[in-house]
Amino acid sequence: MLVKNRTPRYYLLVGSRGVGKTHFITLLYYNIKERIENSLPIKLSEEEFSIYRVSDLLLRVLEMTGEKELILAFLRI
Repeated sequence: MLVKNRTPRYYLLVGSRGVGKTHFITLLYYNIKERIENSLPIKLSEEEFSIYRVSDLLLRVLEMTGEKELILAFLRI
């Protein structure tokens, strides 16, 4: 069921080097992957140097899903 008029929520993690930001995100990723049905969490590298545009991000996400047909369709656009 979709919830109408719901405001999207985004979170920004800010902290000094070494406080566990990446560790926390990794734990969150695996928790979502194991507990929430019909979800497809995507975990990108900490540093993605090849992403310059939204289209680069979308292509990277498609690559992570392994959906070859979608990747080929996206590249034809």
